[in-house]
Amino acid sequence: MPQSPDMVLATRNSKFYYKDYVSTNTLPAVAAYGTAWTGYTEVGLTTGGIDFTTEMTRGEIRADQLFDPVDIPVTGRTTSIGSGSLQPDPLLMKEAAGFGTTATVAPITGVRGTDTWTISSGIPSNTYKSLGAEFQQQNGEALQFLVIKGVPTGNPSVNIGQAENPASYRFEVQAVPPGTGATHGLALVRRITPSI
Repeated sequence: MPQSPDMVLATRNSKFYYKDYVSTNTLPAVAAYGTAWTGYTEVGLTTGGIDFTTEMTRGEIRADQLFDPVDIPVTGRTTSIGSGSLQPDPLLMKEAAGFGTTATVAPITGVRGTDTWTISSGIPSNTYKSLGAEFQQQNGEALQFLVIKGVPTGNPSVNIGQAENPASYRFEVQAVPPGTGATHGLALVRRITPSI
């Protein structure tokens, strides 16, 4: 690849989205940066950047007679995406944790509304989310990432009370194989280029 300074990505222009997993989840149609992802919910303000990670671990097969390994087979892979959320909303915190139930009571004239996350004492089963992000490149187009099926691993922990350190919590998923009927792999990364 030739050197291309305009491909250097250093931006605050980013969006972070989630939705419940279904086997047909994918990246949105190609559109201008900032176009809302249909069917996804935007997480809102983030802190600490948005991380996309995919890494493989390898083992070694060694022979007594050789100094170097005979082979270095893949033994595992971890793919994840996440960020810190600056909006400690009970509905988002439930999505980040992957367990519990939520209830919303809309406000009416003279009566306040509420959003409530209930954490039960039972052992939760896995819930699956699709979690994605897009960043505005220097050319104005989007660079997009999507973990198609992930288990929430965010473990919300909110510390409130310091003006210089606003309340935040981690919203993250680790990819798991999408299984039968899925139309894609574990994750997608797409760079959109300008039209000619």
